[in-house]
Amino acid sequence: MSPYPDIPPIRPSETTDYIRCPKYWEYKHCQGWSAPPSAWEPQQLLGSAVHAGLAAYWRDKTGVLCEGSEAVKAVLDAGWPWDAPPEFSRDGSESLALKVLDKVLAWIGKEMSNAQPVMVEEPLGPDGHTTPDLVTDEDGVLTVTDWKTSWNLDADRVRYRLEGLDRPHQFLHYAWAVGERLGRPVQRIRKVVIVGSPRIIVRDATWTPTPVALEYWLTSARQLWEDMAKVRAGERVASMNTNGCKMYGDKYPCTYWDACWTCHGDEAQMAQFLVRETR
Repeated sequence: MSPYPDIPPIRPSETTDYIRCPKYWEYKHCQGWSAPPSAWEPQQLLGSAVHAGLAAYWRDKTGVLCEGSEAVKAVLDAGWPWDAPPEFSRDGSESLALKVLDKVLAWIGKEMSNAQPVMVEEPLGPDGHTTPDLVTDEDGVLTVTDWKTSWNLDADRVRYRLEGLDRPHQFLHYAWAVGERLGRPVQRIRKVVIVGSPRIIVRDATWTPTPVALEYWLTSARQLWEDMAKVRAGERVASMNTNGCKMYGDKYPCTYWDACWTCHGDEAQMAQFLVRETR
């Protein structure tokens, strides 16, 4: 019998990091190590702004009065640093974000015209461990939609962002959590890739998660969550997945390459390459 029978689900992004490499997950989520901050760029903030605009649009359809353009502006106002590099224009970034939002809304009007919102960025699970971007009812088909923004992506790379839709832990977790909350199965998962430059692109891919696939996934996920709990409790060692050290090639090694291969886990040496969050 499992010594952790009541272990709650762990958020999808964290579990995905553990699947990538248990040691990577331990450095990042348990010990608080991260790469030193780099020069600020607005791409992440722009992605958050578009997400906020989309959430406002769907909330408005549920009767919660929201304005997408105002949501975009609010995110940029809150996140734009006073000392932002001069090459980045606050007004220009807002204009781009609004253009992208308009493009996505036009796509929604064409491709999701029958969608009625059921949940918009609603935390699920006992501790709000997972938050799907959007859950809709589309002529009786319960659908989970996830928005993925990229601000510098060539058109021929978009298909790579759409591939593997049926495999990521994140989407299966969403489907399971939504089904648990609503008491009905998710019948469609939709991933929408949104590109801001060099030209605005909106493309999607869908997949049907069968009950058998979800049950098979859940058996594996529960084992992962138990393993993660044991590492946190000091009852097992986080292993290295050496296949992930340079999964994107020699030019882009893992953030913790030096932690493993130069420092061998020595925290005093790791401080030369990484910064640690104070907890």
